[in-house]
Amino acid sequence: MLGTVNVHDDDEIVTEYLRIGLAFDLLEEGFVDAYTGDPGLRAQVRDEGVPDPVVLGRRAAQLRDRLPAGLTPARAAFVSSHLRALECSAARFAGEGLRVRCSPTTPLDLCGSKPTPVYLSKLP
Repeated sequence: MLGTVNVHDDDEIVTEYLRIGLAFDLLEEGFVDAYTGDPGLRAQVRDEGVPDPVVLGRRAAQLRDRLPAGLTPARAAFVSSHLRALECSAARFAGEGLRVRCSPTTPLDLCGSKPTPVYLSKLP
């Protein structure tokens, strides 16, 4: 049903998004510059050990493919953009080049117009 938000899906999607993002902090300390959520979730992610960036990228892509999954359109768009940024970061951590299709909304740094690398996303 259009416009209906399934709270269970919403919680599941957001929690997985947070888990993926927090895992990046194990690859590079400080990747997540602020996290005020459940410290237990951060501890769980930490206890899983240092992740494989390729696996993190796949998880982000798979989660993005599930959207909107009960999220409002605005929230789905927000989470989708952050998941795409995490996919790009995963590729960089894995030593791959960025695989970005440039569009009018793609930051110039990703299209090769600027030579300096950027990290695309940090969880708020």
